Amino acid sequence: MTDNTQVVQLIKGQRVNLSKKGNYKHLDVIVGWKQPISYDNAQDYDVDVSVFCLSNASGKLICPSPDYMAFYNNKIIGDNVIIHHGDIRNGKTDVEEKISIDDDKLIAIPNINQLDMVVTIHEAKMKNQNFGQLSNAFVKVIDTDTGNIVLQYDLAEQYSTETAVLIASLYRNDEQNLVFKAEGGGFAVGLDAFCIEYGLNV
Repeated sequence: MTDNTQVVQLIKGQRVNLSKKGNYKHLDVIVGWKQPISYDNAQDYDVDVSVFCLSNASGKLICPSPDYMAFYNNKIIGDNVIIHHGDIRNGKTDVEEKISIDDDKLIAIPNINQLDMVVTIHEAKMKNQNFGQLSNAFVKVIDTDTGNIVLQYDLAEQYSTETAVLIASLYRNDEQNLVFKAEGGGFAVGLDAFCIEYGLNV
């Protein structure tokens, strides 16, 4: 039986030390949004969540390879350390994407200190789309073993021109505790710009 009475509601910039909050071994990160009726076709409005495995020292991918980026073309990192499940549709307008993280396996990879989670709109400029056309965007972190929601971050900004959002990051602090940070920074760029920023040649 799930118990969501202790859900932590976050605002932009806020951090939660997950290691101190609970002994979480397996986490699901759910990113969701509502898209307009006029964009209910996934080919018309293609929103994607990507996860970049970074080194704290460089702020770049631990290796300049898409093997350390979970996205629609690479859904599994390592031995099921991170799994990208793709779209989960609830009707025509409610869309979610789920990322599963096995922290026992993740902590055993010493060079991965941070996971940055980015949401982008494919071909946004060509289709004159932006995140201001979406509503009710959120991030939830769920304890996979119990089904309990650990925390939720509702994105409150309008994003009237932005086509990409760095929604959240998970990182190890100096004590090797796992910390979630609600990011929420918007950018008028596509996925390629993030790949270049994180050290990939595209």
